Amino acid sequence: MKVLKIENNEGYLELNDNSIKVTQVTKENIFDVLKLIYNNDQIEFDELTEDSPINNEAQRIVYDNMYEYLTKFNEEKQKLKDEVRSEFEDVINKYKLNIDISHI
Repeated sequence: MKVLKIENNEGYLELNDNSIKVTQVTKENIFDVLKLIYNNDQIEFDELTEDSPINNEAQRIVYDNMYEYLTKFNEEKQKLKDEVRSEFEDVINKYKLNIDISHI
């Protein structure tokens, strides 16, 4: 699933079958894409290259920053999941709760 794409020399965030120009992304869009990345293993991003440039300088800067942060989040999501799971396991064990955390 591709979440960042470059098409016709413009950068887009792909979310819920919608293409949103990176300069028009809202904080809700960012939250939604983070959830999507967290919950999916098949995430792809178009890399900004000479072969796929973004002509608008503002779009290029925003796209480059989004690419950097979203790819880093994608690479580190398993570590984050493991940390969250560990914290929940500690709380569950401490308070002897009967909670299934396998989906985390």
